[in-house]
Amino acid sequence: MEQEMNFRFWRKREKFLLLEVRPDRTTALFLSMDRENRLRVDREKERIGPKEMQAFLKVHRAKSNIIIAADPSLVVTSFLPLHIERATKDTPLSPTELENILSKGIAQVFNQCRADAAQELGVDDLDTILVNSQVVHFKIDGHQVLNPVGFPAKSVQAVAELTLTTRAVFERLHELLASHRTFFFTEPGRAGLLSIAKVRGLPTQLVTLGAEQSSYFVMQKAAVGYHMTRARLVWHTVRFRETIADAFGVTHQIAQDLYALYLAGGLSASATKYFDRLVKPSLQALSAELKLAHLKGEAHCAVDLPLPVTLPYRSGGVTLTEPPLADIMQALGISFVPDEWGRTTAERFVRVAPFLEFYFKKNTSEINEWLKRHMNWLGASV
Repeated sequence: MEQEMNFRFWRKREKFLLLEVRPDRTTALFLSMDRENRLRVDREKERIGPKEMQAFLKVHRAKSNIIIAADPSLVVTSFLPLHIERATKDTPLSPTELENILSKGIAQVFNQCRADAAQELGVDDLDTILVNSQVVHFKIDGHQVLNPVGFPAKSVQAVAELTLTTRAVFERLHELLASHRTFFFTEPGRAGLLSIAKVRGLPTQLVTLGAEQSSYFVMQKAAVGYHMTRARLVWHTVRFRETIADAFGVTHQIAQDLYALYLAGGLSASATKYFDRLVKPSLQALSAELKLAHLKGEAHCAVDLPLPVTLPYRSGGVTLTEPPLADIMQALGISFVPDEWGRTTAERFVRVAPFLEFYFKKNTSEINEWLKRHMNWLGASV
């Protein structure tokens, strides 16, 4: 019997579903992890529909290991510091009192938090849905604790993280997932910062450059835990393609092919110099945006199309570098096949970071379990 049980354990592979949600499509990655911490992409389906999703889930059996990674234009995470003074400082903090303290503290700021998120997402307040909530980094009387219950304390401090998305995105997900009501919701930028911090510490900076949207994220230490800020960059990677298309009067696809040939060194010396001049204004525009963002020092860069410069690339006071993906995976003890996750380090990093955030926060505390239940009356959906 013991040999049979060991054999079953040896064969077991934990299953996960990672959904990459973009404005125009949803891509599904069906993942598995074996007992040797080897992470595999078993199947990838772009633009997946409800019928295909249900068929795949019956075979894959991801159960509750469902991770949603939404484009920055579709999700906002707010960090709310909570500070509560207790009247009975010598009495141990009970679970019921903590529940009431946190619920009251979050309720006082939730409407403003939702209004700010709605403005950033470009939708009405009522179409802004809370999809994830957690309270972390507890301190009692200035001392950090994992769980404040049972401690006598005059003051309780913590950080509430509230993740909100649009009603349209939420309805799309429920159409895809049907009866699967429980999922973990995050954004790649935030997940990326958390991964980088594991090997580089805080503060850390991440710049994501894309065809549809570019953003920067900064995570730094706060009085309690950490704080994250983010903002958009008025710059897009398609600038290079568009410049070439205008210069030669060709389609964007031909311009993209010419740009790829230029990056690969396949042009003559004179043509290369001409392309150098063509792309220079776009690089200068990127430098101007990074300067307006007041980024300083090292900023890890995740870009969806190759830049015409090699990283690390210094621009004013900031140096763009590749995300330390290999160091992160080694530190976390996870092996993977890089080519399964994308063509470049940046693409792989953006895709794997949401999984890493979920996997290393799977054991949710009782505090956050009841918090999710009690957030329903604030407009929560999960």
